[in-house]
Amino acid sequence: MSLIRLRQVSKRYGRKQVLRDVFYRLAPGDRTGLLGRNGSGKTTVLRLILGREEPSQGEVEVAADLRIGYFSQFSELSGAASVESVLREVFEPIRRIEADLADVARALAESTARPSGGNAGPGAARALGEDASGDRQDRLLKRYEALTAEMEHRDGWTYEHRIDTALSRLGFSRRHRTMPIDHLSGGWRNRAALARILLEAPDVLLLDEPTNFLDFDGLAWLESWLGQFRGAALVVSHDRHFLDRAVNRVVEIQNHRFHEYDCGSSSSCAASGGRPASSSGSSGTRRSCSPSRPRRFRTGARRPGTGAGPSPAGSRTSAGSRRRARSTPS
Repeated sequence: MSLIRLRQVSKRYGRKQVLRDVFYRLAPGDRTGLLGRNGSGKTTVLRLILGREEPSQGEVEVAADLRIGYFSQFSELSGAASVESVLREVFEPIRRIEADLADVARALAESTARPSGGNAGPGAARALGEDASGDRQDRLLKRYEALTAEMEHRDGWTYEHRIDTALSRLGFSRRHRTMPIDHLSGGWRNRAALARILLEAPDVLLLDEPTNFLDFDGLAWLESWLGQFRGAALVVSHDRHFLDRAVNRVVEIQNHRFHEYDCGSSSSCAASGGRPASSSGSSGTRRSCSPSRPRRFRTGARRPGTGAGPSPAGSRTSAGSRRRARSTPS
């Protein structure tokens, strides 16, 4: 099963070739680190997946109803709302359930108190479309049980704790948490955006240089969070030590094409000569990392696996499957 697939994708800007004949497949559980020199096309790959760019040639396929969370290295978060308010919006469905539970609890308390207080006779009950036999209380109890089960299913009881943990580990003081987003520096906006995207827990994460504004504690928390994340991820980063701990595949853009490393980590690949492993054609035959000629990456065989600043980039995609194609000769 493929969540995202690039089929022979090429991308040009005018006469400048950025990508050529790229094949790539992101499957469930894949954590791909994407390497490349500045200007090699890493961010372009993410924008192609998001549909913000169109391929000059080839096809980009995204699975139906796939929820994508996108973090950009450039600020996309703004507004007068505070950081805490923005993060609470992520849990709006849970907060509605929480409010419904409170309403039902109040109604139950009132229905229980009425018989003893003698304030609600049969006539009052009938005025509400009910009788005095306790049917209303039974319905309220069933509604309360259903809402409680939904809250459990969504793991909703801990959402405030999750927000607090994310903000604490990313370095937000109490003052920063209540400041309007527009009053934060770009770096702090990026941290807020990263917190929002991670708390959304999408099916796929597209992260573009997520460590640029993180201190040691924030970086450690992000690594831990990704270790527990059940979705797939494509991570652009120049931090090879971070990638070694966060991903299970490493792909590099060289000469406009994708090449996959076959070694235990991106650092060991660099130490062995900085070249991907060779292969025999498109069959995906893999060898240990060596400074021999690179192979073109095709499909998803897996490898085992400080500062301050928020602004972020959050983008979510949950439409039907997308396919974008171009047939212009390269």
